[in-house]
Amino acid sequence: MFHVLYQPIDERRLPTQPYLMPLPEAEHSPAGRSPADRRPVESQPNEGLPPFVKTWRQMYGIITGVLLLLIALFYAFMIHFQ
Repeated sequence: MFHVLYQPIDERRLPTQPYLMPLPEAEHSPAGRSPADRRPVESQPNEGLPPFVKTWRQMYGIITGVLLLLIALFYAFMIHFQ
């Protein structure tokens, strides 16, 4: 069984250097960019939140509360059905 899955490594077939794909110089070179292009991207602090939550702190509080509630419910089920 193992002789089918196992194949020895042939050292002659391994590449001597890793292959690196060259990047196009015009698109990724910082030399051709102006200072206006180097500004950080401004994002909204509440981006990605559901509509019923106003802040990330509130979202993490809800998630923590739900997880604690689930732990308590499973513990109660475990005690009840022993």
